[in-house]
Amino acid sequence: MSGKIKGLIFFLGGVLALMLVLSPCVWSQSIGKGSVLGFVYDKTGTTPVQGAVVKLKNVTSGEVYESTPSDSRGNFLIEQMESGVYIYGVTSSEGDYNADGMIGVRIDEGEPARMSLALSRYQEKQESKAAAADNTSDEYLVGEVVKYTPGTKTAHVRIIRGVLESGDRIHVLGDETDFFQKANNLNLNGSKVKRLFVNQVGLFKAKKEAKEGDLVYLAKESGLGAFLLSPCGIAALVASTAAIGYVTYNQVTDGNPASPFK
Repeated sequence: MSGKIKGLIFFLGGVLALMLVLSPCVWSQSIGKGSVLGFVYDKTGTTPVQGAVVKLKNVTSGEVYESTPSDSRGNFLIEQMESGVYIYGVTSSEGDYNADGMIGVRIDEGEPARMSLALSRYQEKQESKAAAADNTSDEYLVGEVVKYTPGTKTAHVRIIRGVLESGDRIHVLGDETDFFQKANNLNLNGSKVKRLFVNQVGLFKAKKEAKEGDLVYLAKESGLGAFLLSPCGIAALVASTAAIGYVTYNQVTDGNPASPFK
Protein backbone atom coordinates (compact mmCIF):
# COMPACT_ATOMS: atom_id res chain seq x y z
CA MET A 1 0.00 0.00 0.00
CA SER A 2 1.45 3.32 -1.02
CA GLY A 3 2.26 6.07 1.45
CA LYS A 4 -0.39 8.36 -0.08
CA ILE A 5 -3.16 5.78 0.36
CA LYS A 6 -2.07 5.08 3.95
CA GLY A 7 -2.09 8.80 4.61
CA LEU A 8 -5.58 9.17 3.15
CA ILE A 9 -6.92 6.25 5.23
CA PHE A 10 -5.36 7.76 8.34
CA PHE A 11 -6.89 11.14 7.56
CA LEU A 12 -10.38 9.72 6.93
CA GLY A 13 -10.14 7.63 10.07
CA GLY A 14 -9.32 10.74 12.05
CA VAL A 15 -12.26 12.62 10.56
CA LEU A 16 -14.60 9.73 11.39
CA ALA A 17 -13.34 9.57 14.96
CA LEU A 18 -13.81 13.32 15.31
CA MET A 19 -17.38 13.05 13.96
CA LEU A 20 -18.19 10.31 16.46
CA VAL A 21 -16.86 12.43 19.30
CA LEU A 22 -18.72 15.57 18.18
CA SER A 23 -21.95 13.99 16.99
CA PRO A 24 -23.89 14.33 20.29
CA CYS A 25 -23.06 18.03 20.34
CA VAL A 26 -24.00 18.48 16.70
CA TRP A 27 -27.32 16.71 17.15
CA SER A 28 -28.21 18.65 20.28
CA GLN A 29 -27.52 21.94 18.51
CA SER A 30 -29.57 20.93 15.49
CA ILE A 31 -32.55 20.17 17.73
CA GLY A 32 -32.22 23.70 19.10
CA LYS A 33 -34.54 23.26 22.09
CA GLY A 34 -34.09 24.83 25.48
CA SER A 35 -35.69 26.80 28.29
CA VAL A 36 -36.98 30.32 28.75
CA LEU A 37 -37.07 31.72 32.27
CA GLY A 38 -38.95 34.89 33.02
CA PHE A 39 -40.88 37.22 35.28
CA VAL A 40 -44.35 38.74 35.00
CA TYR A 41 -44.99 42.11 36.61
CA ASP A 42 -47.84 44.59 36.68
CA LYS A 43 -47.65 47.83 34.71
CA THR A 44 -45.17 49.32 37.20
CA GLY A 45 -42.63 46.67 36.24
CA THR A 46 -41.91 45.95 39.92
CA THR A 47 -44.91 44.14 41.45
CA PRO A 48 -44.97 40.39 40.62
CA VAL A 49 -48.11 38.84 39.12
CA GLN A 50 -48.87 35.37 40.46
CA GLY A 51 -50.67 32.61 38.51
CA ALA A 52 -50.04 34.11 35.06
CA VAL A 53 -49.40 31.77 32.11
CA VAL A 54 -47.21 33.03 29.26
CA LYS A 55 -48.02 31.66 25.79
CA LEU A 56 -45.80 31.99 22.72
CA LYS A 57 -46.78 31.11 19.15
CA ASN A 58 -44.16 30.51 16.46
CA VAL A 59 -45.09 32.67 13.45
CA THR A 60 -43.66 30.10 11.02
CA SER A 61 -44.75 26.72 12.40
CA GLY A 62 -47.77 27.86 14.40
CA GLU A 63 -46.61 25.77 17.37
CA VAL A 64 -47.69 27.12 20.76
CA TYR A 65 -45.62 26.92 23.95
CA GLU A 66 -47.05 27.52 27.43
CA SER A 67 -45.25 28.39 30.63
CA THR A 68 -45.79 27.12 34.13
CA PRO A 69 -48.05 29.46 36.16
CA SER A 70 -45.96 32.26 37.62
CA ASP A 71 -45.19 31.91 41.33
CA SER A 72 -45.50 34.49 44.10
CA ARG A 73 -42.37 36.22 42.78
CA GLY A 74 -43.69 36.31 39.21
CA ASN A 75 -41.31 33.58 37.98
CA PHE A 76 -42.34 31.34 35.07
CA LEU A 77 -40.64 28.62 33.00
CA ILE A 78 -41.10 27.40 29.43
CA GLU A 79 -39.28 24.19 28.49
CA GLN A 80 -38.39 22.46 25.22
CA MET A 81 -38.79 25.62 23.17
CA GLU A 82 -37.23 26.15 19.74
CA SER A 83 -35.45 29.20 18.36
CA GLY A 84 -37.63 31.37 16.16
CA VAL A 85 -39.85 34.42 15.89
CA TYR A 86 -42.92 34.54 18.13
CA ILE A 87 -46.04 36.45 19.00
CA TYR A 88 -46.98 36.06 22.64
CA GLY A 89 -49.61 36.70 25.25
CA VAL A 90 -50.28 36.30 28.95
CA THR A 91 -53.36 34.80 30.62
CA SER A 92 -53.98 35.86 34.21
CA SER A 93 -56.78 36.04 36.78
CA GLU A 94 -57.23 39.71 35.86
CA GLY A 95 -57.64 39.02 32.14
CA ASP A 96 -55.66 38.28 29.00
CA TYR A 97 -52.89 40.41 27.55
CA ASN A 98 -51.55 40.41 23.98
CA ALA A 99 -48.01 41.28 22.95
CA ASP A 100 -47.09 44.81 21.87
CA GLY A 101 -44.98 43.29 19.09
CA MET A 102 -43.24 40.05 18.17
CA ILE A 103 -39.97 38.75 19.56
CA GLY A 104 -37.08 36.68 18.32
CA VAL A 105 -35.90 33.87 20.60
CA ARG A 106 -32.48 32.26 20.21
CA ILE A 107 -32.04 29.04 22.17
CA ASP A 108 -28.47 28.28 23.26
CA GLU A 109 -27.64 24.86 24.67
CA GLY A 110 -27.29 24.85 28.43
CA GLU A 111 -28.10 28.55 28.82
CA PRO A 112 -31.77 29.49 29.34
CA ALA A 113 -33.03 32.67 27.71
CA ARG A 114 -34.51 35.19 30.14
CA MET A 115 -37.27 37.75 29.74
CA SER A 116 -39.43 40.04 31.87
CA LEU A 117 -42.95 41.16 30.94
CA ALA A 118 -45.06 44.02 32.28
CA LEU A 119 -48.86 43.88 31.99
CA SER A 120 -50.94 47.01 31.41
CA ARG A 121 -54.62 47.34 30.56
CA TYR A 122 -55.85 49.05 27.42
CA GLN A 123 -56.95 52.63 27.69
CA GLU A 124 -60.69 52.95 28.25
CA LYS A 125 -61.46 53.74 24.61
CA GLN A 126 -59.48 50.77 23.31
CA GLU A 127 -60.90 48.44 25.94
CA SER A 128 -64.48 49.35 25.08
CA LYS A 129 -63.80 48.57 21.41
CA ALA A 130 -62.17 45.29 22.31
CA ALA A 131 -65.15 44.39 24.51
CA ALA A 132 -67.54 45.14 21.66
CA ALA A 133 -65.83 42.47 19.57
CA ASP A 134 -66.47 39.85 22.24
CA ASN A 135 -70.18 39.98 21.45
CA THR A 136 -69.51 38.43 18.05
CA SER A 137 -68.89 34.69 17.98
CA ASP A 138 -67.35 34.40 14.52
CA GLU A 139 -64.92 37.32 14.48
CA TYR A 140 -62.89 39.61 16.70
CA LEU A 141 -61.54 43.12 16.60
CA VAL A 142 -58.07 43.63 15.14
CA GLY A 143 -57.94 47.31 14.16
CA GLU A 144 -59.68 50.54 13.25
CA VAL A 145 -59.74 52.73 10.16
CA VAL A 146 -57.94 56.01 10.89
CA LYS A 147 -58.16 57.45 7.36
CA TYR A 148 -59.77 56.71 4.00
CA THR A 149 -58.64 58.15 0.65
CA PRO A 150 -61.53 58.07 -1.87
CA GLY A 151 -59.37 58.69 -4.94
CA THR A 152 -57.28 55.55 -4.44
CA LYS A 153 -59.90 53.68 -2.35
CA THR A 154 -57.20 53.18 0.26
CA ALA A 155 -57.98 52.53 3.92
CA HIS A 156 -55.41 53.26 6.62
CA VAL A 157 -55.86 50.81 9.47
CA ARG A 158 -54.24 50.96 12.91
CA ILE A 159 -53.76 47.57 14.54
CA ILE A 160 -55.27 47.61 18.02
CA ARG A 161 -54.46 44.04 18.98
CA GLY A 162 -53.05 40.88 17.46
CA VAL A 163 -51.86 40.59 13.87
CA LEU A 164 -53.43 41.36 10.49
CA GLU A 165 -51.96 39.10 7.83
CA SER A 166 -52.12 39.55 4.07
CA GLY A 167 -54.97 37.45 2.70
CA ASP A 168 -56.97 37.45 5.94
CA ARG A 169 -60.73 37.82 5.55
CA ILE A 170 -61.82 41.01 7.29
CA HIS A 171 -65.11 42.69 8.14
CA VAL A 172 -65.12 46.50 8.01
CA LEU A 173 -67.98 47.73 10.17
CA GLY A 174 -69.19 51.18 11.22
CA ASP A 175 -72.33 53.29 11.57
CA GLU A 176 -72.65 53.50 7.78
CA THR A 177 -70.19 50.79 6.74
CA ASP A 178 -70.64 47.04 6.53
CA PHE A 179 -68.66 44.90 4.10
CA PHE A 180 -66.35 41.88 3.91
CA GLN A 181 -63.18 41.46 1.88
CA LYS A 182 -59.67 39.98 1.81
CA ALA A 183 -56.90 42.14 3.26
CA ASN A 184 -54.63 41.80 0.24
CA ASN A 185 -51.53 43.85 -0.63
CA LEU A 186 -50.87 45.26 2.82
CA ASN A 187 -48.53 48.25 2.75
CA LEU A 188 -46.46 49.87 5.47
CA ASN A 189 -44.30 52.97 5.01
CA GLY A 190 -44.40 52.54 1.23
CA SER A 191 -43.42 48.87 1.23
CA LYS A 192 -45.51 45.75 0.74
CA VAL A 193 -45.56 43.64 3.92
CA LYS A 194 -46.81 40.22 4.93
CA ARG A 195 -48.23 41.28 8.30
CA LEU A 196 -49.18 44.31 10.39
CA PHE A 197 -48.63 44.26 14.15
CA VAL A 198 -49.97 46.13 17.17
CA ASN A 199 -49.70 49.95 16.91
CA GLN A 200 -48.64 49.87 13.25
CA VAL A 201 -50.72 51.83 10.72
CA GLY A 202 -50.83 50.11 7.34
CA LEU A 203 -52.76 50.45 4.11
CA PHE A 204 -55.00 48.21 2.07
CA LYS A 205 -57.27 48.84 -0.91
CA ALA A 206 -60.85 48.82 0.32
CA LYS A 207 -63.54 47.08 -1.68
CA LYS A 208 -66.06 49.77 -0.69
CA GLU A 209 -65.91 53.18 0.91
CA ALA A 210 -64.75 53.16 4.53
CA LYS A 211 -64.90 55.92 7.11
CA GLU A 212 -62.62 57.07 9.88
CA GLY A 213 -63.53 55.22 13.06
CA ASP A 214 -64.80 52.09 11.30
CA LEU A 215 -63.70 48.91 13.07
CA VAL A 216 -61.84 46.10 11.31
CA TYR A 217 -62.74 42.60 12.45
CA LEU A 218 -60.95 39.36 11.58
CA ALA A 219 -62.45 35.91 11.16
CA LYS A 220 -61.11 33.70 13.96
CA GLU A 221 -59.96 31.04 11.54
CA SER A 222 -57.84 33.52 9.58
CA GLY A 223 -54.07 33.70 9.99
CA LEU A 224 -52.31 34.44 13.27
CA GLY A 225 -54.84 36.97 14.39
CA ALA A 226 -55.18 38.02 17.96
CA PHE A 227 -53.30 35.34 19.85
CA LEU A 228 -55.66 35.70 22.80
CA LEU A 229 -59.20 36.27 21.61
CA SER A 230 -60.39 38.67 24.31
CA PRO A 231 -57.37 40.58 25.60
CA CYS A 232 -57.89 43.39 28.08
CA GLY A 233 -54.43 44.85 27.69
CA ILE A 234 -50.84 44.69 26.50
CA ALA A 235 -47.95 42.47 27.61
CA ALA A 236 -44.74 44.42 27.00
CA LEU A 237 -41.20 43.07 27.02
CA VAL A 238 -39.35 45.23 29.56
CA ALA A 239 -36.10 43.27 30.01
CA SER A 240 -34.33 40.29 28.46
CA THR A 241 -31.01 38.67 27.80
CA ALA A 242 -29.35 39.02 24.40
CA ALA A 243 -31.13 35.81 23.34
CA ILE A 244 -34.53 37.56 23.22
CA GLY A 245 -35.45 40.81 21.53
CA TYR A 246 -38.05 42.59 19.45
CA VAL A 247 -38.25 41.74 15.75
CA THR A 248 -39.49 44.38 13.32
CA TYR A 249 -41.86 43.76 10.42
CA ASN A 250 -39.07 44.01 7.83
CA GLN A 251 -37.20 41.13 9.47
CA VAL A 252 -39.99 38.73 8.52
CA THR A 253 -40.72 38.11 4.86
CA ASP A 254 -43.14 35.58 3.39
CA GLY A 255 -43.52 33.93 6.75
CA ASN A 256 -39.83 33.07 7.06
CA PRO A 257 -37.99 34.69 9.97
CA ALA A 258 -34.87 36.49 8.76
CA SER A 259 -33.71 37.75 12.13
CA PRO A 260 -30.50 36.73 13.93
CA PHE A 261 -32.67 34.83 16.41
CA LYS A 262 -33.56 32.10 13.91
